[in-house]
Amino acid sequence: MLILGPEAVPRVADPVVAAVNPEEEGRTEGWCAGRARSVIAILEERGLDPTDAECATILGTTDDAMLERWLRRALKESSTARVLEVDASH
Repeated sequence: MLILGPEAVPRVADPVVAAVNPEEEGRTEGWCAGRARSVIAILEERGLDPTDAECATILGTTDDAMLERWLRRALKESSTARVLEVDASH
């Protein structure tokens, strides 16, 4: 089982967003981190046990649309690799 600490929270890399509104950056960061942890939790609950590298990929993603796709795929795919496929058609 993977235990996540504060160092696992992805950072938003866009300095323009941070310069314009630091509070918005924090909300976006928190939102994406929560979705990423949800993807991993669903995968683990389903017995798909993502590898450390797969968890790092998920946790490092700040693209909300991608996290949404992964969240939905995590509910039905048969492997973590399938969830993370770029060209998975659903």
